[in-house]
Amino acid sequence: MPTQPTDRSGADAGLPLFYSDPVILTIERHRNDRFRRDKPVSQLQNAQFIPLVLADIPEAAKRYPIVLTRDETPLPVALVGLERQNYFIDGDGRWTPSCYVPAYVRKYPFVFARAQQDDLVLCIDAPALVESPDDDGLPIYQDGAASPYTLEALAFCRAYHDQYDRTLEFGAALREHRLLSAHQSKVELNNHRRIQIETFQLIDAEAVNRLPQPTLAKWQMNGYLALIHYIQQSVTNWQTLVDLAYLNDERTARAG
Repeated sequence: MPTQPTDRSGADAGLPLFYSDPVILTIERHRNDRFRRDKPVSQLQNAQFIPLVLADIPEAAKRYPIVLTRDETPLPVALVGLERQNYFIDGDGRWTPSCYVPAYVRKYPFVFARAQQDDLVLCIDAPALVESPDDDGLPIYQDGAASPYTLEALAFCRAYHDQYDRTLEFGAALREHRLLSAHQSKVELNNHRRIQIETFQLIDAEAVNRLPQPTLAKWQMNGYLALIHYIQQSVTNWQTLVDLAYLNDERTARAG
Protein backbone atom coordinates (compact mmCIF):
# COMPACT_ATOMS: atom_id res chain seq x y z
CA MET A 1 0.00 0.00 0.00
CA PRO A 2 1.63 3.31 -1.03
CA THR A 3 2.04 5.71 1.83
CA GLN A 4 3.31 9.23 2.39
CA PRO A 5 4.86 10.24 5.74
CA THR A 6 2.92 13.07 7.34
CA ASP A 7 5.86 14.84 9.01
CA ARG A 8 8.95 15.21 6.87
CA SER A 9 10.76 18.16 8.46
CA GLY A 10 14.30 18.16 7.16
CA ALA A 11 13.77 14.77 5.52
CA ASP A 12 15.58 13.40 2.51
CA ALA A 13 14.18 11.05 -0.11
CA GLY A 14 10.67 11.49 1.28
CA LEU A 15 11.53 9.92 4.64
CA PRO A 16 10.93 11.56 8.00
CA LEU A 17 14.08 12.80 9.72
CA PHE A 18 15.90 9.99 11.65
CA TYR A 19 13.72 7.25 10.10
CA SER A 20 15.30 4.79 7.65
CA ASP A 21 12.54 2.28 6.78
CA PRO A 22 9.02 3.03 8.10
CA VAL A 23 6.68 0.06 7.58
CA ILE A 24 2.93 -0.14 8.14
CA LEU A 25 1.94 -2.13 11.20
CA THR A 26 -0.47 -4.98 10.48
CA ILE A 27 -1.51 -7.89 12.65
CA GLU A 28 -0.91 -10.29 9.74
CA ARG A 29 2.71 -9.26 9.42
CA HIS A 30 3.63 -8.30 12.97
CA ARG A 31 1.48 -10.58 15.15
CA ASN A 32 4.51 -12.01 16.96
CA ASP A 33 6.90 -9.09 16.60
CA ARG A 34 8.19 -6.94 19.38
CA PHE A 35 9.86 -3.55 19.33
CA ARG A 36 12.45 -1.57 21.21
CA ARG A 37 12.08 2.06 22.16
CA ASP A 38 15.77 2.74 21.53
CA LYS A 39 16.37 6.02 19.76
CA PRO A 40 18.37 6.23 16.50
CA VAL A 41 21.52 7.23 18.36
CA SER A 42 23.86 7.77 15.41
CA GLN A 43 21.34 9.96 13.57
CA LEU A 44 20.59 12.00 16.68
CA GLN A 45 24.29 12.46 17.40
CA ASN A 46 24.75 13.97 13.94
CA ALA A 47 21.68 16.19 14.10
CA GLN A 48 22.03 19.95 14.03
CA PHE A 49 18.35 20.58 14.63
CA ILE A 50 15.22 18.83 15.89
CA PRO A 51 11.74 19.58 14.46
CA LEU A 52 9.31 21.19 16.88
CA VAL A 53 5.54 21.40 17.10
CA LEU A 54 3.75 24.24 18.85
CA ALA A 55 3.35 22.36 22.12
CA ASP A 56 7.16 21.95 22.32
CA ILE A 57 8.01 25.62 22.00
CA PRO A 58 7.54 26.92 25.59
CA GLU A 59 9.85 24.24 27.05
CA ALA A 60 12.28 24.04 24.14
CA ALA A 61 12.80 27.81 24.29
CA LYS A 62 14.34 27.45 27.76
CA ARG A 63 17.38 25.54 26.45
CA TYR A 64 17.69 25.78 22.66
CA PRO A 65 17.69 28.58 20.09
CA ILE A 66 14.55 28.21 17.97
CA VAL A 67 14.69 29.21 14.32
CA LEU A 68 12.41 28.73 11.33
CA THR A 69 13.24 26.62 8.30
CA ARG A 70 13.35 28.03 4.79
CA ASP A 71 10.74 25.59 3.49
CA GLU A 72 7.73 26.76 1.52
CA THR A 73 5.85 26.53 4.79
CA PRO A 74 8.40 27.52 7.47
CA LEU A 75 8.54 25.28 10.52
CA PRO A 76 10.20 25.83 13.91
CA VAL A 77 13.23 23.76 14.80
CA ALA A 78 15.41 23.61 17.90
CA LEU A 79 19.10 24.05 17.15
CA VAL A 80 21.05 21.44 19.10
CA GLY A 81 24.42 22.12 17.46
CA LEU A 82 26.30 24.74 15.48
CA GLU A 83 27.44 22.01 13.09
CA ARG A 84 26.06 18.58 12.31
CA GLN A 85 26.62 17.43 15.86
CA ASN A 86 24.12 17.31 18.69
CA TYR A 87 25.67 18.71 21.88
CA PHE A 88 22.81 17.42 24.06
CA ILE A 89 23.13 13.65 23.55
CA ASP A 90 25.87 11.28 24.69
CA GLY A 91 27.29 8.22 22.98
CA ASP A 92 24.62 5.98 24.49
CA GLY A 93 21.74 8.12 23.25
CA ARG A 94 20.99 9.71 26.62
CA TRP A 95 19.78 13.29 26.51
CA THR A 96 21.43 15.81 28.81
CA PRO A 97 19.58 15.70 32.16
CA SER A 98 17.07 18.52 32.67
CA CYS A 99 17.07 19.37 28.94
CA TYR A 100 13.71 19.09 27.22
CA VAL A 101 13.39 16.28 24.66
CA PRO A 102 11.14 17.35 21.75
CA ALA A 103 8.08 15.27 20.95
CA TYR A 104 9.51 14.37 17.54
CA VAL A 105 12.26 12.38 19.28
CA ARG A 106 9.94 10.91 21.90
CA LYS A 107 7.55 9.43 19.34
CA TYR A 108 10.27 7.38 17.64
CA PRO A 109 10.11 4.60 16.38
CA PHE A 110 6.48 5.29 15.44
CA VAL A 111 5.19 7.66 12.79
CA PHE A 112 1.97 8.25 10.89
CA ALA A 113 1.79 7.85 7.13
CA ARG A 114 -1.02 8.74 4.78
CA ALA A 115 -2.39 5.77 2.85
CA GLN A 116 -3.72 5.80 -0.69
CA GLN A 117 -7.24 6.45 0.56
CA ASP A 118 -5.87 9.45 2.51
CA ASP A 119 -6.31 7.57 5.79
CA LEU A 120 -3.63 7.81 8.46
CA VAL A 121 -1.88 4.53 9.27
CA LEU A 122 0.57 3.81 12.07
CA CYS A 123 4.07 2.84 10.97
CA ILE A 124 7.17 1.75 12.81
CA ASP A 125 10.78 2.18 11.76
CA ALA A 126 11.87 -1.32 10.77
CA PRO A 127 15.24 -1.23 12.64
CA ALA A 128 13.26 -1.00 15.90
CA LEU A 129 11.50 -4.31 15.26
CA VAL A 130 12.50 -7.48 17.12
CA GLU A 131 11.33 -10.43 15.07
CA SER A 132 12.16 -13.21 17.52
CA PRO A 133 9.70 -13.67 20.41
CA ASP A 134 12.63 -14.85 22.53
CA ASP A 135 14.31 -11.43 22.33
CA ASP A 136 13.57 -8.61 24.68
CA GLY A 137 11.30 -5.81 23.59
CA LEU A 138 7.67 -4.83 23.89
CA PRO A 139 4.86 -6.70 22.11
CA ILE A 140 3.13 -4.93 19.24
CA TYR A 141 0.05 -7.16 19.43
CA GLN A 142 -1.41 -9.17 22.29
CA ASP A 143 -4.34 -11.59 22.15
CA GLY A 144 -5.14 -10.63 18.59
CA ALA A 145 -5.30 -6.88 19.21
CA ALA A 146 -2.96 -3.92 19.54
CA SER A 147 -0.98 -4.06 22.77
CA PRO A 148 -1.21 -1.27 25.38
CA TYR A 149 2.19 -0.08 24.18
CA THR A 150 0.98 0.20 20.58
CA LEU A 151 -2.21 1.96 21.67
CA GLU A 152 -0.11 4.41 23.66
CA ALA A 153 2.05 5.07 20.60
CA LEU A 154 -1.05 5.49 18.45
CA ALA A 155 -2.48 8.10 20.81
CA PHE A 156 0.83 9.95 20.99
CA CYS A 157 1.23 9.99 17.19
CA ARG A 158 -2.36 11.17 16.75
CA ALA A 159 -1.77 14.05 19.17
CA TYR A 160 1.53 14.82 17.43
CA HIS A 161 -0.17 14.84 14.02
CA ASP A 162 -2.77 17.32 15.27
CA GLN A 163 0.01 19.52 16.62
CA TYR A 164 1.93 19.23 13.36
CA ASP A 165 -1.10 20.50 11.42
CA ARG A 166 -1.38 23.46 13.80
CA THR A 167 2.35 24.12 13.39
CA LEU A 168 1.93 24.22 9.61
CA GLU A 169 -0.82 26.81 10.07
CA PHE A 170 1.45 28.86 12.34
CA GLY A 171 4.31 28.78 9.85
CA ALA A 172 1.98 29.71 6.99
CA ALA A 173 0.68 32.68 9.00
CA LEU A 174 4.22 33.93 9.70
CA ARG A 175 5.02 33.76 6.02
CA GLU A 176 1.74 35.31 4.90
CA HIS A 177 2.35 38.36 7.09
CA ARG A 178 6.03 38.57 6.06
CA LEU A 179 7.35 38.26 9.58
CA LEU A 180 10.41 36.19 8.74
CA SER A 181 13.85 37.30 7.65
CA ALA A 182 16.74 35.14 6.45
CA HIS A 183 19.91 35.05 8.55
CA GLN A 184 23.32 33.49 8.16
CA SER A 185 25.63 33.53 11.13
CA LYS A 186 29.33 33.13 11.86
CA VAL A 187 30.62 32.46 15.35
CA GLU A 188 34.12 32.33 16.77
CA LEU A 189 34.88 29.98 19.65
CA ASN A 190 37.33 30.68 22.47
CA ASN A 191 39.92 28.59 20.61
CA HIS A 192 39.48 30.96 17.64
CA ARG A 193 37.84 28.33 15.45
CA ARG A 194 35.18 29.91 13.27
CA ILE A 195 31.91 28.21 12.37
CA GLN A 196 29.62 29.20 9.52
CA ILE A 197 25.99 28.40 10.34
CA GLU A 198 23.59 27.57 7.51
CA THR A 199 20.94 30.08 6.53
CA PHE A 200 17.81 30.05 8.67
CA GLN A 201 14.93 32.41 9.37
CA LEU A 202 14.13 34.51 12.43
CA ILE A 203 11.01 36.43 13.37
CA ASP A 204 11.33 40.16 12.74
CA ALA A 205 10.18 41.90 15.94
CA GLU A 206 9.51 45.19 14.16
CA ALA A 207 7.34 43.45 11.58
CA VAL A 208 5.32 41.88 14.40
CA ASN A 209 4.77 45.32 15.95
CA ARG A 210 3.45 46.58 12.60
CA LEU A 211 0.73 43.94 12.39
CA PRO A 212 -2.82 45.34 12.14
CA GLN A 213 -4.65 45.53 15.43
CA PRO A 214 -7.29 42.93 14.42
CA THR A 215 -4.50 40.45 13.62
CA LEU A 216 -2.75 41.16 16.92
CA ALA A 217 -6.00 40.63 18.80
CA LYS A 218 -6.65 37.36 16.98
CA TRP A 219 -3.12 36.12 17.60
CA GLN A 220 -3.34 37.07 21.25
CA MET A 221 -6.42 34.84 21.51
CA ASN A 222 -5.05 31.86 19.58
CA GLY A 223 -1.68 31.90 21.32
CA TYR A 224 0.48 32.92 18.37
CA LEU A 225 1.82 36.03 20.10
CA ALA A 226 2.93 33.98 23.09
CA LEU A 227 4.68 31.49 20.80
CA ILE A 228 6.41 34.33 18.96
CA HIS A 229 7.58 35.69 22.32
CA TYR A 230 9.05 32.30 23.32
CA ILE A 231 10.85 31.99 19.97
CA GLN A 232 12.28 35.49 20.25
CA GLN A 233 13.42 34.90 23.83
CA SER A 234 15.19 31.70 22.83
CA VAL A 235 17.89 33.81 21.14
CA THR A 236 19.57 33.97 24.56
CA ASN A 237 20.45 30.29 24.15
CA TRP A 238 22.85 30.95 21.27
CA GLN A 239 25.69 31.48 23.73
CA THR A 240 24.98 28.07 25.23
CA LEU A 241 25.64 26.45 21.86
CA VAL A 242 28.86 28.45 21.43
CA ASP A 243 30.07 27.35 24.86
CA LEU A 244 29.15 23.71 24.20
CA ALA A 245 30.93 23.78 20.82
CA TYR A 246 34.11 24.97 22.51
CA LEU A 247 33.86 22.32 25.24
CA ASN A 248 33.33 19.67 22.58
CA ASP A 249 36.48 20.85 20.78
CA GLU A 250 38.41 20.62 24.05
CA ARG A 251 37.21 17.06 24.71
CA THR A 252 38.10 16.02 21.17
CA ALA A 253 41.58 17.55 21.51
CA ARG A 254 42.22 15.74 24.81
CA ALA A 255 40.97 12.43 23.38
CA GLY A 256 43.26 12.82 20.35
